[in-house]
Amino acid sequence: MITVEEVVDEILNGLEDRAELVVIPKRKTLVAKASGFFRRYIEKRGFKGNEVQEAIELAKSLSN
Repeated sequence: MITVEEVVDEILNGLEDRAELVVIPKRKTLVAKASGFFRRYIEKRGFKGNEVQEAIELAKSLSN
């Protein structure tokens, strides 16, 4: 089990290092980073050109 003190220490270390991601416990880092990798992969493969920007603009126009 992870103690509150360990969590606080790791968060403070992450802030001091300006870490993009803080994972506690460290042994779960691979799993935590995998979601970001797959998200970027899916976005790159699933969306072409400016489809995302067009979808955002369409959503804005429909909400007005």
